[in-house]
Amino acid sequence: MNVPKCEILTYEKCDVAVMKFPEKMEVLSSAVYNGGDKLTDCVFILQVPKNFYDDNPYNLALNVCRKLDLPEDSVGFMTAAEVKYVFSYKSENFEGVETFAAVTAGLSNQVIAGDVLENWDTRFKLSSRRSKALIAGTINIIGVSSVPLTQTGKVNILIGMTEAKTAAMASFGYEETGTTSDAIAIISPIGEERTVYSGTGTRLGISMTRAVKHCVRDSLIKRGDHVHGNYLDVLIEAGISEEELVKSISEYSGADGNGIRVITETVNELSENKDLALLVQTAVSYDAAWKKIIKENDLDAKSMLPGMLQDIASYFKTTAFESIAGQADINVYATIYIQDLPKTQAGDILKGTLEGIVTGIPVSKKLISSKERGVK
Repeated sequence: MNVPKCEILTYEKCDVAVMKFPEKMEVLSSAVYNGGDKLTDCVFILQVPKNFYDDNPYNLALNVCRKLDLPEDSVGFMTAAEVKYVFSYKSENFEGVETFAAVTAGLSNQVIAGDVLENWDTRFKLSSRRSKALIAGTINIIGVSSVPLTQTGKVNILIGMTEAKTAAMASFGYEETGTTSDAIAIISPIGEERTVYSGTGTRLGISMTRAVKHCVRDSLIKRGDHVHGNYLDVLIEAGISEEELVKSISEYSGADGNGIRVITETVNELSENKDLALLVQTAVSYDAAWKKIIKENDLDAKSMLPGMLQDIASYFKTTAFESIAGQADINVYATIYIQDLPKTQAGDILKGTLEGIVTGIPVSKKLISSKERGVK
């Protein structure tokens, strides 16, 4: 199989992921530079500034080719994602059929196909917070087939590659199907005997979609988008501000003055706790799934296995508490009053998680040792 040589080059302080093949390959793509049906032995992904706009991106890409001594028939993509960090690639083999995929991925303008992108200001602020480490951007997907494909086969496998991208996002709890600026390419060797069928039921389709899904997941993990940001980002999306959280913890612990300062610092320090972020995101996803089941089946929420729901919420509460306060026994501390929690329309599982956070932070800082608050 013609696996490309992958390297990161630099163009005017911007990183460029370059893939060079040992021979000319057929490329069908939606790339901004030389998109469509082309022959080339080079493909690249150029990092551009956030909120990039250029009346003539083709000329920019052409200048990249000339400056980096790449062939002018190269196929070029662009992204605002930090290429150096999020560029992921993988070879895959399913029952003897080999494929290769390369991806750059970042989220801020993700959307469900057919919906209008809303809340851009909020998403931009959220993405800007994340971009202190990495920059958000498009999802670019490049797949390489080991066998020649007909035009039908190329279009067919692009469907599976797109579905694999959406499956990768769904595995992290996203309802959205992609971003508003995604691009894709299928690359295959030149040959007389061409494969027509490449859907997700074929060996080629399975091999390719596995490679793509792995790379999209890997790239989003590198970017930090696998948990929609840190736990504060997730809570903000759920309608709970940092200020509300600090106030709730302060009221529960009875802290004032220096105690409130310690709580505020701890709330922000926990932004680095990826396990807590994933737990909060999972709680949000579980609540959404629970509501969907009830709505679609016209069920009475109160009669829907309340014991099971309480057990799940209790598990999330304990897990959140232990991720902050260690192996201390949460049962030593009396159940907090509902008014101690931020005012929210969150589901039961997220509320349980919030109880663990609100209890865990003051315990971890020894602001309380036990709490005689009664049992509600």
